Amino acid sequence: MERTALRFVVLVVISAAACDGAEANDDMVAPVPAFATGSGNPGATGQPSLAALGKKLFFDQRLSVNGNQACAACHGPQVGWTGPDVDVNVHGGVYEGSVAGRFGNRKPPSSGYATLAPIFNYDPANRAFAGGNFWDGRATGWKLGNPAADQAQGPFLNPVEQALPDAAAVMHLVCAGDYGSLFRKIWGPEACNQVDRGYDDVALSVAAYEGSDQVNRFASKFDAFLAGRGHLTPIERAGYQLFTGKAGCTRCHTATGTAAAPPLFTDFTYDNLGVPRNRENPFYRMDKVFVNGVPINPQGAAFVDEAESPVPQGLHPQRLFQESGGAGALLQHPGQVAEVPG
Repeated sequence: MERTALRFVVLVVISAAACDGAEANDDMVAPVPAFATGSGNPGATGQPSLAALGKKLFFDQRLSVNGNQACAACHGPQVGWTGPDVDVNVHGGVYEGSVAGRFGNRKPPSSGYATLAPIFNYDPANRAFAGGNFWDGRATGWKLGNPAADQAQGPFLNPVEQALPDAAAVMHLVCAGDYGSLFRKIWGPEACNQVDRGYDDVALSVAAYEGSDQVNRFASKFDAFLAGRGHLTPIERAGYQLFTGKAGCTRCHTATGTAAAPPLFTDFTYDNLGVPRNRENPFYRMDKVFVNGVPINPQGAAFVDEAESPVPQGLHPQRLFQESGGAGALLQHPGQVAEVPG
């Protein structure tokens, strides 16, 4: 499980509250950024028009096979950019796709702070995987130069999520939308005529929004405390001392930082935590639900999530797996602090 930059472990140190989603100015149009060729991090560019385009894509329900599911269906701003349905979260944890009755196998991770994850890699000195997006890191960033952009290409075409048939279908909906002219203005007049390139541009746009200060707000009580604008209560201070001391939490959830470079509560590496299966997960019933004549989960209740983590070229996956724990899945180990209203 990755200790990711999601900042979502709710410590006794922090007070929980909601995020906001302030609108960007769609009229502010900037040049196509350098990362358009995969050479940089969308979240670090600060391009307001690109983030505005990405926001429109992120909240557009049309970008699904039944026109009923946007990225925000599983990444709600009101709950820290993860699944917004309390009933789902306390039971099966997995969200239904655009097609009724279809479920994947994992709870959606937060898209907040996801752009800060490094490109997926293996550190031989520490014998550890690091970086990437999705719970298993398979959105490596190797394709587009940023894991969040690689991740953004997955759900649109996943039959248990937004379930569009192919990238061409996505591009048709994007270019026919009310933001089609903005898409062409940012990415060039031919962006809608080149499906593969255009689909990359869609993903980079979504990642730009996810990397903007509308999403990565660093607005928790803990951030205010670091900046000298807030104070911890006695119990919160005791929790912070426990978290950074005897409890050993910071071995994974690094808490060192400043107001200028706040901590992400992650070292971006992966662990096999041995978490038991959730019997309420609807994926165990997906042996009776078919896509193109094939069951979504042929194993049914016998399914074991062994993850799909990529292995860099030249490394032996079984040896790495044994070194990292040996059984079950290497999945994300998230850490996030709750934000206060802005």
